[in-house]
Parts: sequence; structure tokens; C-alpha cells
Amino acid sequence: MISVSFASYVQSKLYNEMYSRADQFLHENANKFDLGWSLHRAGDIKLEDIRVKHIKVEDMPGDRIRFYVLLELEVYVFEGDHHYDDFENQNPWLMFTCEGDIGETLENVAFFDVEDYTTKPKPNNSMDDALVPIVSKENLDKEAENFLRKHYPKALLEPISVEPDKLCEAMGLKVRRARISADGNVFGRIYFYDGTADIYDDTTGEVHVEDIPAGTILVDTTQSWLYGIGAFNNTIVHECVHWDRHKKAVALARLYNEEITHIGCKIMGGAMEKKFDFIEWQANSLAPRIQMPATMVKKYVDSVITKIRKQTGLYDYIDIIENLIKDVAVHFAVSQTAAKIRLIDLGYEEAKGALIYLDGHYVRPHKAAGIKLEHNQTFSISARDAAWLRLASLEFKEVLDEGKYIFVENHFVLNSNHYLEWNEDGALQLTHYALNHMEDCCLIIDLSISNKDIPSKYHRECFLNRDFDVKIDFTPEFHGGHANKESQKEQLNRYVLESGDFVAGLPMDYVESLKKAIIWMGNPSHKEIENRDKDQVIRGVSRKTLERCLAGERVDIKSLVAICISLHLPYKVSRHIIDHSLTPLVLRNDAHKWYDFVLETMAWSYIPDINKFLKEVGLEDKDLL
Repeated sequence: MISVSFASYVQSKLYNEMYSRADQFLHENANKFDLGWSLHRAGDIKLEDIRVKHIKVEDMPGDRIRFYVLLELEVYVFEGDHHYDDFENQNPWLMFTCEGDIGETLENVAFFDVEDYTTKPKPNNSMDDALVPIVSKENLDKEAENFLRKHYPKALLEPISVEPDKLCEAMGLKVRRARISADGNVFGRIYFYDGTADIYDDTTGEVHVEDIPAGTILVDTTQSWLYGIGAFNNTIVHECVHWDRHKKAVALARLYNEEITHIGCKIMGGAMEKKFDFIEWQANSLAPRIQMPATMVKKYVDSVITKIRKQTGLYDYIDIIENLIKDVAVHFAVSQTAAKIRLIDLGYEEAKGALIYLDGHYVRPHKAAGIKLEHNQTFSISARDAAWLRLASLEFKEVLDEGKYIFVENHFVLNSNHYLEWNEDGALQLTHYALNHMEDCCLIIDLSISNKDIPSKYHRECFLNRDFDVKIDFTPEFHGGHANKESQKEQLNRYVLESGDFVAGLPMDYVESLKKAIIWMGNPSHKEIENRDKDQVIRGVSRKTLERCLAGERVDIKSLVAICISLHLPYKVSRHIIDHSLTPLVLRNDAHKWYDFVLETMAWSYIPDINKFLKEVGLEDKDLL
């Protein structure tokens, strides 16, 4: 496969011209290079070859570029004293300063200067060897402002949405909606040169080829109705960035393959594919910054926070952050995910814990007050991932087996009334303090991305986009991220030690163990246990079932699990009773695996909530408690 390289192209295209100029400079300035120092007397000088070692490129208006060619010479100096037949080989370096039009295949290059190479050139608006502008993460906001200043300056004067149609008009581009891929995976495409496109007809299922003129943006018609107007707008701005920043990269690629007309195709193999990833990273990074310029977003947020607080009567950021994200998304006509990530970039850390969709619901917003999580770290995990991690990580299982953490609202939380409370519906939830200080009470989970086709440079955005429509597979890992509140741990340690001592004293008879556990947990009556789960119970704990169990009669595993959960027994106590019963858990059974999970991590929840959870993770009605 051919790789695209401006240095290689210059080596080939300008070889003769550079050789001639280098040879002339060498003979006119031989004294600068200390040639022939090892000979008795320097004689004839011959330039054997030249090699382009490196090129520094400066972007200029239109199709023009300025470039500094660092040229290595292969020079032979022959002995000037005819009594000797020696020669010397040296490799001095020269620097050429040139300017040309990449759109004209560098036919009329101007050579401004030739000099011996002593200092590195520092071009403005640098480009790499594929003629892709070099943009650092730190300068993305500045680059976005430069783009707006050139094409849409009013977006820097007041907080407004960038209207894609008007932006395209200002840039001389046209937008056309069409079905451009069968599976909808191609969002958009920008044509730098006249070309063709396969257009899919949704009604007939046929594909036909159409001529597409240069300066056309094709946007797939599935964008608006599948992903919303925010994604549609972002696609157009994304393609506008390509037009503004990547024309020269495509022009260079065409010098290697003239069939290239647009970004969206597979430009090249090898090096160019990697460069294409970088081109996409630039467009992906700049588009939301163009739609939401930093100064304007901050200005708008300052005003809208006051409005939201007045409307809701809420003050804390975690209580208003979801409203803020949604408001910013609507005002700037972007997706909620784009608004969330932009707010995080601008320092609104509370947005990290907002709009996380797991197990069929949104997790309540939360934040860490005393630490800053890495981009791949989270306090929130789905039930399936939690169960998988419990099986896959011995370290994680050992932490859970201590009995200090329970699974509440998709977090593993220290089991303390400082962090947990019952809500009006009788469900266990995190306290407001816990939601504001997650590092005090929750385990930290590391995420990795299973999808091999997602380049690592996009992983941060993927970790922050855990909304309901995400099609990314995350793999959870545990590397010892514990809560750090020692005072609360002391209380829990006492509880763990007490429960451990209690288990050690239990008999092998499960009925006697259950009776002792009822007394140990405060001796609730049969009626109290029954009433705990009275509302919406599908298969709860009836008085009759409990009496049968205490009488030593056989009860099924679901009833026994339900009894243990109704008593809120510690995991080790529950497992002791169940393991010595007539119906122990069989962990080869998927339903039993989930029973084991809820016994360890959700024993403080009520049966209706447990059944709701079990249904969400895929258990059938017959397997509910």
C-alpha cells in the first residue's frame, strides 16, 4: 500500500531543481562546510546525491504552503595533491525555503533561500507530513474561535446557536440530504472535488450512482430521526471543519491517487489511514467547540443557572446539572451528550455524574468532591457488569465479601446510614451528602472499551457518553479504588466483626440458624416480615411460608432467599443458612447466580425492588422471588 508523504513527494517532484541549487550553493560556499579536512589538499568536489530528511510546512491562505526542506547531501571531496589518491565522503545539510501551490501539483515552486542548516525553522500554522494542520488539545478552543472569526463571527459576540445552513452559505458549501449508506454508519461526507456517490432509495431498496459536485456536503437522512437535530447539526459543522482545515491533505492524497474526491472514503492504506484518524479527531474535537465557543457557553451558563435555581428552588449543582445540560443542548442546538462533554471540558465536573443510563433508568446525578477521577473511572456500573466483575475479579469479590458495601442505585456504597436512606417509596437510596461526596463512600470502577474498532483517542468521549442509545461495550475492572472515610469504616468494621462472630457460632442446622438470625436482627414477628414486602409482591414471604420453614419443612430456594432478604441478613449469615438447607444455591444455574448476587449486594433492599432488578437483568417471571 502507498503511504502519503509530502517529504517523499518533494523528493521526487523537485529532485532535479533542488540538486541543481544544492550543487551551486555547495561549490560557492565550500568553505562553510570544512570539506576535505582529512586530505592533504582539497581538490574537486562532487555532489553525488541529495535526500530530503525532513520538511517543516506552514499553512497559508488558499492552496498555498510555505515549506522548509532539510536536505542531506552526499558529497565526495577528492585529493588535490596528485601524489595521493584519497577521497573524503561527507554529509552536510542544507535548508531550502520554498513556497508553492499544492493544488497545482507544485508546478511553480518559488525558492526563496538556500542556506546551511544550523537552526530549526519554526513555521506558523504548522502542518505535518500529510499536510494535516498540527493542533494540540490545549489550542482547540483557540482554533475553534479562529474558525468562527473567519466564517461565523457573530457566534463570538453573544451566546447563539450556529445555524448550519448559514455557516455553509458563508463558506460557499451546499448541503444535500440523502441515504448514503445502507446501514446508516456514514453520517456525512464532504466533496473536495467533483465525484460520485452511491445513493440508497429507501422505498425501492435500489442503489443508484449520482454525480456530486465539489463543495457538497452529503448528510445521511437517518441522522435527524435516529439521533436528533443536534447530531444532524454536528455532522454539518464537522464536515465544514474538514473543508476549512483539510483541503490540502486531500489535495496531497490526490497526487498519489487521483480518484480521491472526498473525506469519508478509505483514503489510503498504511500511514494515511492513521492520518485519516487524526483528521477525524480534529473535526470531532473542533465541531462542538465551534457550536459551543468557550466564552459564550460560560456566559450563557452563568445566566441560566440563576434561572434554573429560581424555577426549581434547588441550589446544589448536582440537583440542577441535568436541567443545565438539557438547557445548553437546546439553546446551542446540540445533542445532550455534546453539551455534557462540553460542560465537563469547561470545568463543570458535576456533569460527569449526570445522564448516565444503566439498567433501564438514569442514575441520579452525583460527584466526587475531594478527588478527580480519571476519564475511564466511574462510581456507576450496571448490574450485569457488577455481577460479572464479582466473578472475574478476586480482589473485588474479597472486598464485597467483607460485607461493608452494598449495591444501591448502581453504585457499591458503604452500608451506613450516613450514606444511605429510605425514600418516600420505601426504596433504599444514597443520601444527598453521599451524592455530593462519592469518594467518601463508593468503590471506584475502572472501565475499558471492548470495541476494537474505536481508536484510543476517542475513548474519553466514549466513557462520558453512557446514555441510553450508546452502542459501546464497556469492560469493568477493579484496581482497589476504595472509599476513604476512615471514621465510617470503623463503624462498619465493628458490624463486620460482629456478623463474623455471629456466623461462627451458628449451628449446622439451617432452621436453628434462621431462628437465631431472627433474634439477632431484632426478633421481628412473622407479621412484620410479611408486611415488609406486602405491596406489589409477586412471590413474597407469606406467614405460612415462614412458619413452614421454621417448622423444618422444605421450602424452595426462592422463598429461602426472600426470607433472608426480608430480614436484611448479612451475606455470610444468609449463605450459612441457605448452604445448610434442603435447597442450597446451585451456581451453575443463572437464576441462582443472581440470587447470590442480590444476597451479597442488595440485602437491604425490599422484595419488590429486588424483583424489579432481577427482571431488568433478564430473569423470567417464574424465577422472581
